[in-house]
Amino acid sequence: MASTINTVSARDKLKIRREPHWHRVAKGCYLGYRKTTTGPGGTWIARFLDDSTGKQNYHALSDFSELPDHLCFDAAYKAADAWFKHRNQGGSTISITVREVCQRYADKQRNEGKEAGAKDSELRFIRWLHPDKKLSDTPITKLTQGQINDWRIKLTRSPALLQDKTKVSSRQKSDSSVNREMAVFKAALNLAVRDGYTTSDAAWKYKLISIKNATGRRDCYLDITQRRALIASAPADLAAFLKTLSLVPLRPGAMAALTAGSFDKRLSVLTVGKDKSGKDRKIT
Repeated sequence: MASTINTVSARDKLKIRREPHWHRVAKGCYLGYRKTTTGPGGTWIARFLDDSTGKQNYHALSDFSELPDHLCFDAAYKAADAWFKHRNQGGSTISITVREVCQRYADKQRNEGKEAGAKDSELRFIRWLHPDKKLSDTPITKLTQGQINDWRIKLTRSPALLQDKTKVSSRQKSDSSVNREMAVFKAALNLAVRDGYTTSDAAWKYKLISIKNATGRRDCYLDITQRRALIASAPADLAAFLKTLSLVPLRPGAMAALTAGSFDKRLSVLTVGKDKSGKDRKIT
């Protein structure tokens, strides 16, 4: 039977027991209070009946000890209601933190054979996300626009990274660098939505919009005389690599990954097995 738990005096009169005292919120949705001491104090829990399985799902909320006793019920009710909406929209019963969301994204890249991308993502998270423990430890379902906005401001104001780690950078991070960091974080958060760990992207949808016109055009061009001079002055192994780059329209990374077996002499076809798109392509 449902108990009266919405006032401090009513909770004080409850018996201490293992089973929470339940307050009906809606059909199949209950807010529970487990009294743990003879005086004020206890923990709050939500209970949801999954119609598809007929099973009861439980979700620990908090003791809300940071709040005055008379505000605890309202805070617990609000938290429980948010979880009920999450479950009604198909959200997972498992709660994961922002840190876990980021790791799941890197793991997905690794499982898809994108080892370089996974390592790059992990390094970005280590640099710009994990140091903010409050953000990293926040459950994805409780993430707010304010937290994302604060993170973006801090990222924008951070200094640019230098190749020489012994030097201290005095130059502010470029807009294009900010966009790259935000893009990886946003991709990780969106994966959490697709996998049902949260049912809303409201916290970051408008806070992680990329900065417009951040990347300028690269107009540097070496004519054939300059290319020959560069190749002539390079060590033998690098010269061979540069000469190949000047003859075949490939990115350096894709070229470096080629082997002799990538070329089919019978068909005069070169198979590029590693490129920006992550897919094979063939060049006649």
